[in-house]
Order: sequence, then structure tokens, then C-alpha cells
Amino acid sequence: MGKEELKRLQNLNEVMKDLFPKAHKKESFNFSINESSPPTASPKFAGWTLDLPSPDEPSLIDWQLDIEPGKCGIRTLAYTGWSDFIEKALQYLSALFERADIQNVAFDELGVQFVDRFYWNLSDEDYSLSKFFKPESDVFSESIRKRNGPLWHIFQGWKEQVEGREFIENVNLSTNHPPETNHRTEIVHIVRCIKGLEGEGDRFDPEVVRNLSNHAHRLNKQLLEDILSEQAIERIDLRK
Repeated sequence: MGKEELKRLQNLNEVMKDLFPKAHKKESFNFSINESSPPTASPKFAGWTLDLPSPDEPSLIDWQLDIEPGKCGIRTLAYTGWSDFIEKALQYLSALFERADIQNVAFDELGVQFVDRFYWNLSDEDYSLSKFFKPESDVFSESIRKRNGPLWHIFQGWKEQVEGREFIENVNLSTNHPPETNHRTEIVHIVRCIKGLEGEGDRFDPEVVRNLSNHAHRLNKQLLEDILSEQAIERIDLRK
């Protein structure tokens, strides 16, 4: 966003207050250092973090909208299902772009991040990779299959083209077993559309965001289907 668009965000906390009652203004600082005078720091407006607290526990955040000169993101910490999430996310994003009058700001890419965490009540001796995953999946290296131990980490990614668009997928799988707590496996899956159809990113379009996000969700479901064991798939009702 340029200077004119940033000016329109100065009072964003007021125009979005009915949707996000808590607001935190961001600032960056330009430092000036020279030999003849003390260092100086001048603050510069850098965006907003807008929060929607949980109605049941005000100290917890249900939704958060984060906007900076180079990016805009929305997240939920009260996920109830994909269809609910994407419709509410589009509602909040549409309100942001309309009320701030920045509908014509172009974007370079759109990304969706999925975080799945599994907590297992078991000891290291009881761990088996096949209990939770399909070891034969291409995601797992031969060294992880051979070790069959509870602590490992995988980070990989790939690029593909689908119907004229270009996507990058990154998968980060890690396990952890802190003392006196349950064994944890975390799957972070990021799907980014880095090249859309001609003119697709010239302005905010809820239908484009919905289509790309739904495609990312299908890829996430397919990833989980490919790597999780049948026991884990049934446990989380993945095919529901």
C-alpha cells in the first residue's frame, strides 16, 4: 500500500470497532545516527492488530485481524469448521477493505496456513510411527522410518500449477515430548497462490479469495489423508 492507502488506515480502529473492539496500533521507528548529535528515533505508523475477544473468556482471542503496509492477515483461535471459518473471514475482510476504502489495492499472493496439533498420551517406548501416520507416504524419509522414534522433524515444499495458477506448498511436521506432558505432533501446512489468472489480484475480490482458499483447504485435506494413519483419520473424523 502507498501513502494514500496508509492514511486511510489511521482511524481503522474506529471504523472497525463494532467488529473488533480491541485495537493495537503498530509503529516502526527510523533511527538517525551521526557523529555530531545524539541518536534520534522517529515513530512511523505501521498498521493495526484488531482483536475480537471470546465472549466466554475476555482474555482469550476468537478472531484477529492483522494489517501492515505489505500484508493483511486474519486468523481464528476458535475454529469450528472450514465453512464457518471462510465465510466469517470473508465477512471481516470485506468490511476492512470497504470501510477503509482500499478495495483497489493489488495483492501479489494469497496464502492459507493450517495448523493441526495432536496430543498423544503415551510413553516414548509405546511410540510407533504407523500408529499415527502412513510410513509409506512420500513425506517421510527412510531415516525416520528406520528410527521409528517419537522425536523427528520434517520441512519440505513443492510448487505446482493448477488451472493457470501457480501454488507453493510448504509442510512442516514436528514432534515434541516435554517432561510430564503429552506427546505432541504438529503439522503446519501453508498453501500460497503466487501467480493467479490475469488481472486476478488487481483488487480485493471475495469470490477469488473464497475460491483460492477452498482450493487450499482441499489440498490440506488431501495431505492429511495421505499421511495420517487410518486410526488417526477416524479419530478426527477427517472424512466427515
